[in-house]
Amino acid sequence: MINSRLQLVTIAWFFWGYSLTFAPNGSAFIGNLHNFGLMNVLGEPSVATSKIPGLLFAFFQLQFATVTACIAVGGAAERIRTGPLLLWIFCWTTIVCASSSRSSASPSIKSTY
Repeated sequence: MINSRLQLVTIAWFFWGYSLTFAPNGSAFIGNLHNFGLMNVLGEPSVATSKIPGLLFAFFQLQFATVTACIAVGGAAERIRTGPLLLWIFCWTTIVCASSSRSSASPSIKSTY
């Protein structure tokens, strides 16, 4: 069951999680789909610093997303069916994790406060 959680978060992060969190423009709470599927990330520097490639930064942040999802459902492990748990992880990763990461870690948002 842990592998399915990790795979689900990885797929969600690859397609839209990174873009919703670290897109160069968007609202204060959620970004846009400028980097959908990690487009325009390979050749650009990361949003944190120009010394780190964008793709490396994306996979570094993916680790936090997967660990956070596993911690969030740690109490429900073996007590809930897999289907509803995966649905909850998918929604939580897309809505809560992306918006909270954007408001706390995105440099473009920090400069507006």
